Amino acid sequence: LFEDEHLVVLDKPAGLSCHPGGGDFEWAVIGIARKRWPGIDLVHRLDRDTSGVLILAKDLPTNQFLKHAFKHDHPEKSYVALVRGEYEHSGLIDAPIDYGDGIIRIQMAIVPGGPEARTTVVPRGTRTAGDVTLTRVSCTLHTGRTHQIRVHLAHTGLGIVGDRMYGVPPEVFLRAWEHGVDDWVIEQAGAPRQALHAHRVAFDGPDGNRIEVVAPIPPDMARWWDDPSVLPMDRGLMPHVG
Repeated sequence: LFEDEHLVVLDKPAGLSCHPGGGDFEWAVIGIARKRWPGIDLVHRLDRDTSGVLILAKDLPTNQFLKHAFKHDHPEKSYVALVRGEYEHSGLIDAPIDYGDGIIRIQMAIVPGGPEARTTVVPRGTRTAGDVTLTRVSCTLHTGRTHQIRVHLAHTGLGIVGDRMYGVPPEVFLRAWEHGVDDWVIEQAGAPRQALHAHRVAFDGPDGNRIEVVAPIPPDMARWWDDPSVLPMDRGLMPHVG
């Protein structure tokens, strides 16, 4: 999506991890990117099943500059999500996030006294087709906690369609972890992957120039929004990676 002498901004597809799992280095963003830009490294991460804007630095000083800026200056980061049902909350969600105490070790939760977490959520329309109702929402991050948007949306009562960890029983994630994403998992989650897309980022580069990058809505989410009745089993436009 963007490249200069200091950094690269990619449009990461869903289904592709930022870092390798086990020895599968090549089929992760960083392995693929280093074939073209040796020495490049991630500035931040996206969940495997989240698509959209991802920033990588070409050198260590740029990486350090941007990571410091992301931690302290909070660049403008906005996402688009498709939420189950008719989502009515609008405005700031101010609820601290930390590791939960459930049976899923990596699951985050709203934890009083935990690190602050703030997300502004604005509904952008609701559509119903067949038995499926979706609301499209825009989410602006003011902090950068792990799984922040997913946790905050589920906390308000309606989670992201396709999310296998938040807004669904823990059995959904555990089955996917142990047996893979089969038809039962997709049916329970509501979609083949979580419908969350990093749509826009704006920040100051190391040379002082303002950089703004937008990643278009991916084909699978566009199809689900155009015709929610294709869910939950629509796999037609899912990327095949690896």
